[in-house]
Amino acid sequence: MREPRTDPELVMQVATQNPHGGTTQLVGTVVYRDPEDRVRLLSPLFGFNEPYADYADLHISSYIVEPLEGSAYGDTISFRPYQVELGRAEPMVKTLRRINRGLERLDQQLGRSPDFATSLIRVAHVIGCATFAEYFEELRADGSHYRWMDPDSVRWWITEKINARDSDTLSA
Repeated sequence: MREPRTDPELVMQVATQNPHGGTTQLVGTVVYRDPEDRVRLLSPLFGFNEPYADYADLHISSYIVEPLEGSAYGDTISFRPYQVELGRAEPMVKTLRRINRGLERLDQQLGRSPDFATSLIRVAHVIGCATFAEYFEELRADGSHYRWMDPDSVRWWITEKINARDSDTLSA
């Protein structure tokens, strides 16, 4: 995989959610570092010359269910805003097409993505993101609310979440 032009301010935040009771969803959301508080992460907003506005409400997700032990399925890349007007829809389509073209190039070079971890890492690669973060409510020993991860660490994090779900020990 060719090294991307990475943006040190761009971060892929990862989390688990239980939107449908027994089904756990793994979600990656694009965020960026607060220029005034380097430890805090902000969600991009559309408009107002906002940095990273193209990624506002962009989610990369997959589901973990018990019958498919050891794997996640249904990888999607989508925008999830509460309201979309034409002026916002056009940049969303351009962004999704740009990401899809980048993923198609990677698929041609490396083959289809075998799992959600690879899909998430490839999307991050296409948009120039090399850092991943998991949010914690409680302040961590390093003084932040985030565990910072590289692509290998986020692959391990996803595998652990899938394995924990399979053994019914996942807390979302």
